[in-house]
Amino acid sequence: AYGLVLIFETWVTRQKNPGLFHSKNLQIIYLLLQSAIVIGLLAVSSLEDFFALLFIPLSLDAVSFFGRRLGYITIAVFSLTMIGIFLFSDEGQLFGLAMGGLYSGMCFLFGGYAYQVLKAETAHEQNQRMFNELQTAHRQLQGYADQVASLAVEHERNRLARDLHDSVTQTVFSMSLTAQSARLLLDKRSSSV
Repeated sequence: AYGLVLIFETWVTRQKNPGLFHSKNLQIIYLLLQSAIVIGLLAVSSLEDFFALLFIPLSLDAVSFFGRRLGYITIAVFSLTMIGIFLFSDEGQLFGLAMGGLYSGMCFLFGGYAYQVLKAETAHEQNQRMFNELQTAHRQLQGYADQVASLAVEHERNRLARDLHDSVTQTVFSMSLTAQSARLLLDKRSSSV
């Protein structure tokens, strides 16, 4: 039963559009059902130390589902349950306390691992978002740079056109004055001859 519920939960979380299956209520029901199965196995079996290992995937899920604070609280409840069951085992209270502490530590260790994975995924998503924003900003800046370059080329063309216009105008004006002066001189010489 534990394996079937675990496989079902794994299949549901890998769906592209989980919809209803990704709600907090279903996650709580999943953890409660799996915890009840493990507690039942611990209570009726003489293999307490084996079945206590089943709390480890539940610890990973608790932190993954609820975050660090509520996940660790859930792991603490798992730990208290394990210690309580181990204290009443056939091996004695000292064994129960030692095994409960060991398995509790493992559950917190794996819960910490799940939290680090969550932090890494969050950081990766944030980095991806920032990368996308930087790419957008880069494209905008590239567009602005292209506009500035186009405006600079147009400004230079206008300046050259003004310079050419002014220089051509001055040359034409100078040639006109020279031609008028030459005409006046020719007219003066023709009238004096």
